[in-house]
Amino acid sequence: YRGKTVLLEFFATWCPHCNAEAPHLRELAKSLAGKHVAFLSVNADGETGPSVFAFHRYYGLTFPALVDPGSPAGSFSHEGAAGAVSTRYRVQDFPTFYVIDPAGRIAWRGDGEQPDALLRSELLKASRA
Repeated sequence: YRGKTVLLEFFATWCPHCNAEAPHLRELAKSLAGKHVAFLSVNADGETGPSVFAFHRYYGLTFPALVDPGSPAGSFSHEGAAGAVSTRYRVQDFPTFYVIDPAGRIAWRGDGEQPDALLRSELLKASRA
């Protein structure tokens, strides 16, 4: 992702806010395609690959989703434990967003659901930095 602005989302499949945010992220990613912006999701709840894949498939999310293993593992119906990456990024709420600028620096962070216009603005601002 070097040279691109990245929207890094930490989520959990059981999180109602993450479920509400997913269709908006799908449309935002589509609208910013080709603008040197990348989207990346990290499951911050120790869920399994199949669970995360099912979530992304259900919402038609085309950007990559990674699993941050924790113990106990979460699922669609219950919370799990944060993994090492989620802990380093100090994820306390779901979803948690980071905008990473093309130089790899954190340009912005937001906890909870975020307005589409704000995410777009922060991504484009970081792209110009």
